[in-house]
Amino acid sequence: MFDDILYLEGHDDYVKIHMKVKKPVPVRMTLKKLTEILTPDFIRVQRSYIVNVKKITSVKGKSIFLGDTEIPIRNLYETEFFKAFKIK
Repeated sequence: MFDDILYLEGHDDYVKIHMKVKKPVPVRMTLKKLTEILTPDFIRVQRSYIVNVKKITSVKGKSIFLGDTEIPIRNLYETEFFKAFKIK
């Protein structure tokens, strides 16, 4: 199931799971709780976003592209993201 996920978008007490083929699926859970069960392929790039590193189509400056979706990388998460992205 994790392989189908592009990215996760946090909204207070629920998370929208964005997948390649389906509409976003809302789940009543926090991003913090989800990080405990996600594989290492998922990395936080903002307080409200976690991306699947395997699904990144390009990185330009401080922006990640997952197909047509652009997600900026915040300074707080930049070092950790680029470290993980180089490994993949």
